[in-house]
Amino acid sequence: MPNLNSTDVEVTTQDKIASHVYSILNLMGLDTTNPDIKNTPVRFAKALLSFSDDKTEPNMTAFPVEGSLIPYVTVDKIEVRSLCAHHLFPFTGYASVVYLPKDEKLGLSKMQRAMDYVATRLTDQESITTKFLEFIKEKINPEYIAIKITCHHSCMSARGVKCHQAETITFLEYANGNVEQYADAKKLIL
Repeated sequence: MPNLNSTDVEVTTQDKIASHVYSILNLMGLDTTNPDIKNTPVRFAKALLSFSDDKTEPNMTAFPVEGSLIPYVTVDKIEVRSLCAHHLFPFTGYASVVYLPKDEKLGLSKMQRAMDYVATRLTDQESITTKFLEFIKEKINPEYIAIKITCHHSCMSARGVKCHQAETITFLEYANGNVEQYADAKKLIL
């Protein structure tokens, strides 16, 4: 473990987190010299920092909509990877999006990039759903957009009630007019 009292070397945030994890493992009575555990504090610190809010907003390539007939765009199985802000346990799943472009449509890979940008941090599923929709809406201002996210939460399956099969589903939609006129579009992801 890094010597946090040393003035010779700059102590990084990762080092500080790893030192605290090392202390926690010792408090739990674990043998931190065990080869399986020895580097766990550093691995955990790296993993935790990968969920920090320090993210660069992705470049969202959009293309003009052409023609008089504009189809709905549906992207399914967008991967969701996040860390529960309440328990620091991961939750994973997928999102489905349907939108009716107005003037622009997004490059298809941009949906995954947008999801990674809003989800890979300490948060909750409800916030991801809202932020994802708002992010896409801000970029292309579609006539209609609906987001459905389905996740398994390890904070629910590995602790507490230990319910392994439960899925949490969140849904949000937005329209530049009456949402009800897009009922058929909503069926594409529900």
